[in-house]
Amino acid sequence: MAKVFISYSNRNREYADEFAQGLIEYGHQPLYDGTLLSPGAELYKVLDQALDEADAVVFLVSRESLESAWVLAEIGRAKALASGGGKMLLPVIIDDVHAPEILRQWLVVMGRGRPAKEVAAEIATSISNFEIKRRHQEIRLREVEHDLSRFVDEAIEAQKTERANNKRAAYGCYVGGAAALLLGLGLTYQATRHAMDKDTVLDATRMIAAGIANFVAIGFLGALAKYGYTLGKSFMSEALKSSDRIHAIHFGQFYLKAYGSRLAPAEVREAFANWNIDRGSTFSTLSGSEIDPQVIAVAGQLVSAVIGKKETK
Repeated sequence: MAKVFISYSNRNREYADEFAQGLIEYGHQPLYDGTLLSPGAELYKVLDQALDEADAVVFLVSRESLESAWVLAEIGRAKALASGGGKMLLPVIIDDVHAPEILRQWLVVMGRGRPAKEVAAEIATSISNFEIKRRHQEIRLREVEHDLSRFVDEAIEAQKTERANNKRAAYGCYVGGAAALLLGLGLTYQATRHAMDKDTVLDATRMIAAGIANFVAIGFLGALAKYGYTLGKSFMSEALKSSDRIHAIHFGQFYLKAYGSRLAPAEVREAFANWNIDRGSTFSTLSGSEIDPQVIAVAGQLVSAVIGKKETK
C-alpha cells in the first residue's frame, strides 16, 4: 500500500473525492484534506507532513488548480522532495488545459472526460509498479551498504595489520642500528685500550694494518647503524600512513552511516576518496649510498699508502 498525496483545488473537490475512493479500492491510502483534516487541526502543518510522508504525489490539473497559489506551492515542494527519486509525481489533466511548464518533465495522464475512478485505476497501477521498483532498489541498496560496510571493515583491519607490521619492523631496525652503534663503540674502546696497553708490542706495519682493520670495521658498523635508522624511519613513515588511512576510512564510514540512504554513488566514492590518496612509498627514496661506501674508499687509500711506503723502504 502506498501513501498518495492529492494536490487539487477545492473547486474540484467532487472529482478529488471520487479519485481518492478509487485509490482506496485499489489498496492505496489517499492523503488530502478530505482524509487528513479535522476540526482544530493545523492546516499547513498537517498537509506539509503528509506531503513529506507520501510515496507518490498526484496533481489534479485544472483551470482552478493552476490559479491556486496553494497548489503551485505544493508542486514546488513536491519537486524538491522527489529530486532524489524517492517520490513519484503524477500530473493528471482533468480539464481543458495544458500541463504547466513546471510539470512537463513528468508523463502526464489524460483524465479529461474520463470517470475519476477509471483514472484512479490507471494511477494505482503506475504507483504499484513504482513501489515494486523502489523495493527492489531498496533491497539492492541494503546489499550494497552491507558489502561496502564489510569492505570498509576489511580495509581497516588490513591497514591495522600493515601498521603493526611496519611498526615492528621499524623498532627492529632501530634496535639493530643501536646494536651496531654500540658494537662499534665497544670495538673502538677495545682497540684504544689495546693500543695503549704497555705490554703490547707491535711493529709499525702491524699497528697500521690493525688500525685500518679497526677503522673499516667501525666504519661499517657506523654505516649499518645509520642505515638501520634510515630503514626504521621508512617503516615508521609507512605505519603513520596506515594510521592516516584508517582515520580517513573511519570518516567515510561515519559519513556513510549518517547519510547512506541519501547518498548517490558519486558521493559515496567521494567520501572514501582520501583513504589511499598517497600511493608512493618511502622505500622508493632509499638509496644504496645510505650505507656510506666512502668508508671503503678511505680504507683502500690507507692500504695503498701503507703498501707504497713499505715498497719504498
